[in-house]
Amino acid sequence: MLLVLVLCVGCAGSASNKAPAAQSPDEAIAQTLAGLSNVIRSAKVGPQPNGGSFPNGVWLHIEVAAENQMEGQWEATLLAGAVADRTAESGFLASVIKGYIVDYVPSDGSEPTGQPTNELDVAGERFRPPGDDNTIKRVAADTLARFGAQPVSIEVLHPLDAALKVVATIATPEAMNGRLAQLQTALIGTPTQYEGVYLEVRLPDGSPIAKLWTTYRDRVGSQSVRPDLEDILGGPPHG
Repeated sequence: MLLVLVLCVGCAGSASNKAPAAQSPDEAIAQTLAGLSNVIRSAKVGPQPNGGSFPNGVWLHIEVAAENQMEGQWEATLLAGAVADRTAESGFLASVIKGYIVDYVPSDGSEPTGQPTNELDVAGERFRPPGDDNTIKRVAADTLARFGAQPVSIEVLHPLDAALKVVATIATPEAMNGRLAQLQTALIGTPTQYEGVYLEVRLPDGSPIAKLWTTYRDRVGSQSVRPDLEDILGGPPHG
């Protein structure tokens, strides 16, 4: 099951009163890509999508690896939010970049699929992680341990501030004891410490049973939980 969520405005980090000088779109794209993984294949500016009532102006056209679409969508959303913020000429995130289009590129070279589009919101928000990258990883590992999970990988990305990508295993679905939503909240922190968090939970054989992501610069998220395990894992609410 896949669900796109719009998250609350009030749960984001504090905004900075002094905005840095706006960058050009090309500069912002290059600087943001340097802080992300190779899930992003390419990013460039282009026109708004054809059809529909999309805002006129500059849009980001982003290509991501199709092997893990949830992960690709998360990093694409981080990229779009950070580029829009770096280029913003006012407190409005879409003052220059109006939105973004994501294409999923298969590794076999076949035609890209899917073009979700999104509009952007406010600018200037900054997030305060608990320390440097090593500290972030240690805190995340400690959080996983409290929920009976073991880290497979913990990565810290830097699209603009810090974003957290966590892959973990649990011995059995029952080991989560209905606390998946609480684990996601604990990783995010209160107040929100990261501009985005990606969480993938697997069984010991490597099979994923839940993927959840959130971004807080444009406040969207998505979740995919194996349908037969939703009640056992206790994922975030659908509404």
